[in-house]
Amino acid sequence: MKTVVYTCIIGGYDTLLQPAEPAADFDYVCFVGKGEKTAEKVGVWQICEFDCGISDPGLRSRYPKMHPHILLSDYDASLWIDGNIEVLDDSLWRAVRIKEAAGVKYSGVAHPSRTDVFQEARMCYNMHYISAPQLLKVWVWQYLHGMRGGSGLMENNIIFRQHNDAEVIVLDGMWWRCVMSIARRDQLSLMPCLRRCGIPRDYLLPRAQNSRNHPGLRYLPHK
Repeated sequence: MKTVVYTCIIGGYDTLLQPAEPAADFDYVCFVGKGEKTAEKVGVWQICEFDCGISDPGLRSRYPKMHPHILLSDYDASLWIDGNIEVLDDSLWRAVRIKEAAGVKYSGVAHPSRTDVFQEARMCYNMHYISAPQLLKVWVWQYLHGMRGGSGLMENNIIFRQHNDAEVIVLDGMWWRCVMSIARRDQLSLMPCLRRCGIPRDYLLPRAQNSRNHPGLRYLPHK
């Protein structure tokens, strides 16, 4: 299986972090906006420009996360890592290989502090990421799509996928449409999309571990 580790940094929002122990059998790709490429390669990362026709930098930075089947079609599997996560050892690569061997199509990381999308939506409202009408819209939409309190929440900063799988392509397409139409915060729509696509929730790291407390990872604040 040909696997790529990838991230996206738009407008210098984060500093490109080098993994401490890069795996020789993985490729590493960092997507940047059109006109932002200053070198072919930075450390282990190959730098690739993309243009999805979206002017909003927040939405533009999310495009690669949900479109690896378009941007990275030459690879069988991918590991998305947010630009503010530093990889300190090889434990994440080992976790990916375990999922590959098991034939897992989609695997993520549990949210460190919230247990459902309703809590996440409330936090987004409190942080002024969404308005009161958007909060109500998200809550109603979640409920109508089978979400209930305590139904689980993934933190979408680390995602393993067999991204060319037909079911995963449908999932990513549905997820992107929800980000564009329901709420741009991607954590607010993944769980219902997984449910609607019939893709089991799977955890790349043990349920008690995440990007903030896993010994092989360091979570850094955005610039």
